[in-house]
Amino acid sequence: MPKLSLFSHLHGQFAANFTLNWPTRMKIAIGAAEGLAYVFRTLQAFKPNAVAFRIMVRRFHSQNVSYFSVCRYLHHYATPHIIHRDVKASNVLLDEDFEAQVADFGFAKLVPDGATHITTGVKGTLGYLAPEYAMWGKVSESCDVYSYGILVLELISGRKPIQRVGRGGMLTILEWAGPLVLQRRFRDLVDPKLHETFEEDELTRLVQVAVLCAQNLPENRPTMQEVVEMLTEHTKDPMKEDDGLHLEPVKYDPALLAADE
Repeated sequence: MPKLSLFSHLHGQFAANFTLNWPTRMKIAIGAAEGLAYVFRTLQAFKPNAVAFRIMVRRFHSQNVSYFSVCRYLHHYATPHIIHRDVKASNVLLDEDFEAQVADFGFAKLVPDGATHITTGVKGTLGYLAPEYAMWGKVSESCDVYSYGILVLELISGRKPIQRVGRGGMLTILEWAGPLVLQRRFRDLVDPKLHETFEEDELTRLVQVAVLCAQNLPENRPTMQEVVEMLTEHTKDPMKEDDGLHLEPVKYDPALLAADE
């Protein structure tokens, strides 16, 4: 992709450049949400089982067509539903106009019709993993929603999901953002590179969406379709009353943290 990945602009080779202004970040947040909310028409019509899905994706890969261009849309219309399992900044690719596409479906799983979740081996990137998945291997569409919430906090703040601090210490983005959210100090969440050039109402909406997505309990998270509506339809409020807005840091298994070092 012409502009590589979101990671490259937040933390990588373009991080020193001011490439991501506020409108661009909003565009990326909406584009990534749309990519997780719908499934590309080919998949919708094909309705693959697990084996057929893998064969189909390999065929596109052999034709040098990236996963993101095949699987433009994901959760909402596909039957069975497709779970990405590795939503993160390096898997959000950006075209010449900074339109976001969700990439790399190597860890994708199919959830059978009628199933609320499946249990599987843990894949993905620590810091983005939903607690029920990281600790018990329970994967559902809501796991991608959680990862998206972390991604949005990363997009707002310019911080990595897990920061190394001190001598061997770690600080998650939820541990850092939680107190600021609780005190409604949303402006203090914003990447200093933006120099406070952002739309206040858009920031509030985006923070609310991120917090809803990053709730510890899956049943408290919205669907990705609801997220798209919250970000694009101003008549739909993320939260009618957000006095109780809060983030609860995930307590990762020490073995997982050690393996990630």
